[in-house]
Amino acid sequence: MMDFIRQIIEMKKIESGLYKNSFEDNFDKEKVFINNLINSTEDGELDESGVMDEIQSIFAASETTAITNALVLCMMGLHSKIQKNIQEELDSIFGHSDRTVTLEDVNRMYYLERVIKETMRLFPAVPFIRRSVDEDIKLDSHVLPKGSEVYIPLMCLHRRPDLWKDPLVFDPDRFLAENEAKRPDNSYLPFGYGRRNCIGFRYAMLSMKTMLAIFFKHYEVQSTEYKSVEDVDFWLNIVAYPKRGCKVKLQKLAKKNS
Repeated sequence: MMDFIRQIIEMKKIESGLYKNSFEDNFDKEKVFINNLINSTEDGELDESGVMDEIQSIFAASETTAITNALVLCMMGLHSKIQKNIQEELDSIFGHSDRTVTLEDVNRMYYLERVIKETMRLFPAVPFIRRSVDEDIKLDSHVLPKGSEVYIPLMCLHRRPDLWKDPLVFDPDRFLAENEAKRPDNSYLPFGYGRRNCIGFRYAMLSMKTMLAIFFKHYEVQSTEYKSVEDVDFWLNIVAYPKRGCKVKLQKLAKKNS
């Protein structure tokens, strides 16, 4: 993968030279992530390894968002009323129009965002986060010694009954503002926390809402091979893969009159 990223950087550098020798300096004007990274190397803000690390993070995000989107579809196959609420929200935004999804539209998808958050609570695509201990930390009668590593199992954290009432019930309203305010800090960490959290969490949410909005404008999920939340089992590695995949049955929605 790193060789592939290196090729992309070299191609973009060539493209940069071609643009900068033309009358229209499109390379600098385009708001493209990789263009900004390459410009940062010229300004001395990043070296080449830093650019490669940032691009690698974007590649990683594509896998985790794909898994989360697939699991949203599985959950909607189990929860038809919630799926209907999504489609009603999209109808209120788009009406009968089949126009392109805009940033303003995405920012109005409050219910869809709560559905995504609830899916990430039950099925965080990254199953654990790791932190290095730089000083002794006392936790009750235990001490985490300096130099050790701590692994936080997110799926266990997100299903703790003392933090989440009926933790295996799929309920998007857990993420209403008034309910979030009552919840203890750091009880929900799908993107990590602190300075080492996921740098692309806003992009990930924007991407997932856009893709799912387009999907639910045209299709509904009628069934899934899973019968309940507990029925979804995972292989746990750097990311969490559903052992049985995400097979669902789809029905194309009838076009609404303009």
